[in-house]
Amino acid sequence: GRIKRLIISGGENIHPAEVEEVLEQYPGIIQAAVVGTADPKWDEVPVALIVTGDGKDLDESAVRAYLNQNLGRFKHPRRIIRAEALPHTPLG
Repeated sequence: GRIKRLIISGGENIHPAEVEEVLEQYPGIIQAAVVGTADPKWDEVPVALIVTGDGKDLDESAVRAYLNQNLGRFKHPRRIIRAEALPHTPLG
């Protein structure tokens, strides 16, 4: 499980699972994890780690355009980081 299930950015509540679900609907993204990181202005900001199929690179500007159409702007990840894999618990 997660230590914290809610990101509070500038007083707005962001549910990481909601952002992950939108990212995972984007073609080429097979897995996403969103975490909050400290920010001096907003207290926390979301950062996304994504795994792409077959190690493909994605056009970040296209992903951001997709997010603009499907997610409120305040929920957008500040950074999108490509990862080879994401850690899992023994139960997945």
